[in-house]
Amino acid sequence: MLFVLACFAGCATEDTFQQPPPAPLSGDWINDANGNGLQFQYNNRFVLYIAGDQPQRLTGWAYFPQTGHVSLEFDSRLNQCPGKSGVYMYERDGDKLTLTVVQDDCAERKDWVAGTWGPKSSGWF
Repeated sequence: MLFVLACFAGCATEDTFQQPPPAPLSGDWINDANGNGLQFQYNNRFVLYIAGDQPQRLTGWAYFPQTGHVSLEFDSRLNQCPGKSGVYMYERDGDKLTLTVVQDDCAERKDWVAGTWGPKSSGWF
């Protein structure tokens, strides 16, 4: 009986990861200032595309601790600021998304994420 209850509890927990990101974050975003791309996914995941001579595709976890805030943490296998989460305030105004640093000890992520983003208009993703 305990095993069956544990299975049901596990299923309920997995369902929480099927929630879409908050509506203001939905879509694929491009930062015109640095050329980076950002995508928030349905499973509390995000993908950050770093533009440049050696483009990178970084993945991680996106949590929403309160309205208007997102907490980002890169996957540990990437070895990018391991174990460090960054919290950003987000605000959407029409087709512009602004991410402002609240707290982030990862200098690279701050440089890559903070700023104003517009909707994707090409096949980056």
